[in-house]
Amino acid sequence: MKRSMVLLAGLSALGCTSVPLPGASSSSSSSGGGPQEPAVFAGYRAVLSAVCEYFERCESSLGPAFSSKEACLRAQAVQVQLDHAVHQAESQVYTVDAAVLATCLRALEGAVCVDRVPPELLACQDALLPRTPRMPGDQCSTQFAPDAPRCVQPAQTRCVPAASGCGICAAREANGSECTVNEECLSGYCGAALIGPRHCEDLPNAKGAGEGCLDTLECQGNLVCAGGLFQKTCRARVAAGEGCSASRNGDLPECTLDLVCVSGVCARRLADGQACQRNATGSPTCESFCVFTSSDAAQGTCALPAAMPGAGQPCALHAVGATPAPTCGGEGNLFTDERFTGTGGARQAVSCVCSMRQAGSTACFEDEACQTGTCTGETESAAGTCTTPLQDGAMCTGNADCASAFCGNTNGTRTCAAFPICQ
Repeated sequence: MKRSMVLLAGLSALGCTSVPLPGASSSSSSSGGGPQEPAVFAGYRAVLSAVCEYFERCESSLGPAFSSKEACLRAQAVQVQLDHAVHQAESQVYTVDAAVLATCLRALEGAVCVDRVPPELLACQDALLPRTPRMPGDQCSTQFAPDAPRCVQPAQTRCVPAASGCGICAAREANGSECTVNEECLSGYCGAALIGPRHCEDLPNAKGAGEGCLDTLECQGNLVCAGGLFQKTCRARVAAGEGCSASRNGDLPECTLDLVCVSGVCARRLADGQACQRNATGSPTCESFCVFTSSDAAQGTCALPAAMPGAGQPCALHAVGATPAPTCGGEGNLFTDERFTGTGGARQAVSCVCSMRQAGSTACFEDEACQTGTCTGETESAAGTCTTPLQDGAMCTGNADCASAFCGNTNGTRTCAAFPICQ
């Protein structure tokens, strides 16, 4: 899994932007995942479980991320379901080194409680074994085609994209080297600089409880920046029943990650089996998903489904903060086709179905409905039209413009072309 993917919501509070997880197509059993769960899911769950253990063990020094270890594990089970398509894609290009995975998990069990994500967790990346391995200097791919070549030892190397559509494996840079993005560095952090170049370095020490701050990113562990104007300090997240701010850097702290701030008070989300509403303004949302029996049902039931909705099925709702958002499965081929009543502040969703993305010249109401990602001329009451994909040889600005899904760059000129096969 690429470093750009967030491992879980709580790690963002530790300053972690991403961690890859082991992938494989073989089957294994895992608690909570079923007897024939692919190894990639079992590996993901194992790492997430270890992180929840870390949060619980380090709560006294880092502050609470979740109300309990059980709440943390539940949140990660939901995240695994949301990332199902990504895990399936990873299994096409990686297998798992079980010994390396076991070693990094044991190391995480004894990791020191640090301000940011422990290095022992980043080391789990090397449990990924490319099916088609490439060394630094070799060509690599960023696509998920079966057996697409990947760089060896993901914790030490990365695939640097090139204009050809393929990339070149390169070693990650040691501290002191110039950099522009975090992914270039072994430490996972490209330091900030007001003047001159940035350099790879260890994450700086964060501010502790009671220290002044302007933004939550300045605070250590799971602390958040909260307080009145010019009086903000790093403070612990708050529990159910306590006063809270629903927004970042508010006058009061935010809730632990499994709770939601409703009318200024932290509240527990709805448990599986409880009724949930399509339009749930001002009330708690499900801790998992709100599942509907029909696309236009006003009320659903909280549940963690065995699979995300497919084409023609009612969208599920997943809470993002205090706002439920529709979601579907389909590995990116589906969009959430919502219909609304009213306008402005009175606008409410009345139905949602998972639909296939549409070809060019098809009627649309949103960009997500189109294969090209662009719907032109739509309004709240009138449909627009999906743009028509460009054929090979036509000038383009990005991959979404092209029927081939690849906008190549030859001597500074970008044109649609067949997607390259990276050797």
